[in-house]
Parts: sequence; C-alpha cells; structure tokens
Amino acid sequence: MDTDDRANAAPMDHGSAPGRATPLVRAGEVSTEGLAARLGRWTHGDGTLATRLARGISALIAGGELRAGDRLPAERSLASAVSVSRGTVVSAYAVLAEQELVERRQGSGTRVAGTGAPSAPARPGRGEALFSAVPNTIDLLRTVPQIPELGVQLIRDHQPRLDLALLPETDPAGLPVLRELIAEMYRAEGTPTTPEQILVTHGAQQAISLVVNALVEPGDIVLAEEITWPGVTDSVGLRGGTVQG
Repeated sequence: MDTDDRANAAPMDHGSAPGRATPLVRAGEVSTEGLAARLGRWTHGDGTLATRLARGISALIAGGELRAGDRLPAERSLASAVSVSRGTVVSAYAVLAEQELVERRQGSGTRVAGTGAPSAPARPGRGEALFSAVPNTIDLLRTVPQIPELGVQLIRDHQPRLDLALLPETDPAGLPVLRELIAEMYRAEGTPTTPEQILVTHGAQQAISLVVNALVEPGDIVLAEEITWPGVTDSVGLRGGTVQG
C-alpha cells in the first residue's frame, strides 16, 4: 500500500461530515488530525499519559499504518489535538526513540525509524537535503582543505617545549622568549624594537580592544575603512566613540 493508498484507507473522522475521510499520511507527513483520530481511546490503559501515547503510536507503526520515513506531527500541534501538555508528547516521542521506533533530528522533526521509499511529490528544502545523504551527521571534514606538504613537514619538525606549559607563573605581557623573538622579527625588518615594547595578546580582537581603551575617549571619532571589522566598531562604541568610514 503506497502513501496515497494509506491516506484513502484512513478511517472517517468523527468530527467530519459523512463520507469524508481524515488522511493519516500524505507525502510522508503524518496529519495531526488523522493521527489523533487513529489513536482512538489511547488514554485508557496502564502507565503514564506519555507511555500510553507512545504505545498508541507504536501500535500504528507495528500495524504498518505509519511507515519508515513518515514524519510525525510537531509536538505542540499533536499536544493540542489530543488535549495534553506539550511535555507529554515530548516524553512520548522520547520513549519511542528509546525503543528505536523513531528518529529525532534537529531541524528535521521526528520520523519513523528506517529508510522509507521516496515520495514523488515531496521535495526537501535546502537545509533538510544536507541531512538526507548521511542518516545522523554531516561530514564537516569535507570542507577542510588538504594540508600542503610544507605544512606537514613543519609540523613534523616542530619540537614542542613542554617546559613552557609547566611554568608556575607567566608574565602578563607574554612569555619573555616569545617577546624577544617578535622583537627580533621587527628589528630584522628595520624597526628597532625591544622585548619590553612587545605585548602578546590572546588574539587580534584583544589587541584592538586594548588600543581603543588606551586612545579613545567618549565623543572621539575614529577613522576606519568604509567596510571594517565589526570588533572595531563594537570596541569604539563601548568607549562612547564613533567610527567614521
């Protein structure tokens, strides 16, 4: 029985006009009203409401009315249809997930576990298509470029100095040996520099913030490129200044 057959075979909704059926599944999407109607008197039985709701959905999966790949209704929507709290539906879906009857994916909702047959009319959005190739993950390594041979060789030749990481205390201005190396680099480029003139920061943004805090007063205008780093405008704004492109 295909998806359309299941939609046509769904029982009549008691609130519908005679002769009209409530579709249960259409194009892989489980109807909230159709599911509520098919659950029937699901509140009767043992266990919590969440357990009984999970049991009712599990029975529909076991009976083949819900098949692999079908997406269940959103938690809030189903909660409203069956007159329970959203937390009850969340707990019921969690029970089904623990039983490996459904799969829950961020941004893709809750689906019946397994690989369903593709439905012709359904066309996933761009974001959902990213998840369709791999069941539960996106391989971010695909976006990492290959390290050039020179980079690999530099890493292999590097001898880490663990003694620097074991120092009981460090200079707030940065490791003296590192400041000396930086000063030497500036001297080699023709700028006389001493290690005392070097301040090592955690990154460019900290360096920008320190310079702005030292030089900018409320009401000052700071000249920058027309399109500049947002961290510059943020730091200047916090000091009460204005960035002019």
